[in-house]
Amino acid sequence: APRWTHRVHRGAVRVLSSRDRLCAVDAEGGVSLAPWRDAARTRRALSHESAVYLAASPLREEVWLGAGYRGQGTLLRVAGGAQPGGFDEAGRSVVRQPTGLTLSVDGELLALGHGERTSLYRAEAVLEGGFGFSELAWLKQPTVPVAQAFLADGSAFASVTGEGTLERLDSLSVLDLTSYEIVGSADLPVVPTCMLGLADGRLILGTRRGHLLLFDGRAKFLGALVDPQLPARAPGTATTVADVYEGRANDGPLHGLALSPAGLLYAVGEGGPGARSTIRVWDLARGALVREQQAARRYGSCCLSADGRYLACGDADGAIDVWDRWLPDEWAP
Repeated sequence: APRWTHRVHRGAVRVLSSRDRLCAVDAEGGVSLAPWRDAARTRRALSHESAVYLAASPLREEVWLGAGYRGQGTLLRVAGGAQPGGFDEAGRSVVRQPTGLTLSVDGELLALGHGERTSLYRAEAVLEGGFGFSELAWLKQPTVPVAQAFLADGSAFASVTGEGTLERLDSLSVLDLTSYEIVGSADLPVVPTCMLGLADGRLILGTRRGHLLLFDGRAKFLGALVDPQLPARAPGTATTVADVYEGRANDGPLHGLALSPAGLLYAVGEGGPGARSTIRVWDLARGALVREQQAARRYGSCCLSADGRYLACGDADGAIDVWDRWLPDEWAP
C-alpha cells in the first residue's frame, strides 16, 4: 500500500520530480512543491484563467511554471526550497498562451509549446525576456503535441502528437540541438499518450492501445516491450487506425512513464477487470516485466524521486499516492 496519500489537489493531478521535491499541478490551476518525505501538502492556486504547465529535472532544484495570464501567457521559475509566488509578481509575458513546458535534463534548455509550435530557449535567456529574438529554434507539427522530451545526453529534442485519425496519422519529430534541424520523423499508426528519453539515447512512447514503442535518436523504430500474456494486437474500430505492432505492454492506454537510476522503466496505465490502474516495472536491458501491481485509483501520471526511492502516482480525482522503496533491491542509500 502507498505510504502516503495526499488529497489537497482538485481534478486530475500531474506529478513530476525535481532534485529534492515532489512537484504537482492539478486541473484547476493549483500547484504544490514539497520534499518527498514531507506528508503535509500545501496547494497554491496560481491560475483560474487556463491550465498551468509544470517542468522540472531530477538533476536541478528549480521548477518552471507556465500558464495563460491576462489574455497572453507567462512563465515563472521557482528556486529550490521556495514556494511559487503569483504570476503577477515574477512572471514573464510570452506571445501566446503556453500549451506545454519541458526542461532539459541538465536544466539548461526550456521548450515552450504554444499551439502547434514549440520554441526552444536557453533557460537563463528566458529570464531576461525577449522571447522572439532569444529563440534558439522552433518546431511545428500538424496538431498540438501530446508529449515532448529532451534526450538525456542533450543531443536532441523530440515531440509527438497524439490525436491520430484515419485521415491523419500522428507524428514523432526529432530536432538536433547542434544544427537545429529535423534529423528524424515517423508517422505513427497508433495514438501516443506519453514519451520519455532514456539514458542510452533512445526514446520510448506509450500509446492509447497499451504499446511501449522504442525509437532511436533519429525517430527510427527499434522494437517494443511486450507482455506475451496479452493479445498481440489491440482490437480496432471503424474510426481508429489499424494496430500494426506485434505485442503490447499493457491491457489499456498508458498514461505515465518514469525511469529509475537503475535503468528500470515504470509505466502507469489503465488496469484490467477490477482495477482502475496498473503499475508495471520493466527491465529495459532484458525487455522483461519485473513487477506488476493493480491499483484502485485512476492514475494519469507518475514520477520517481531522483534516487529512485519514492514512486508517486497522480490520480484523476486529485489524490497523489506515494510509495517508499517500492522495489527495495533497486534503491541504495
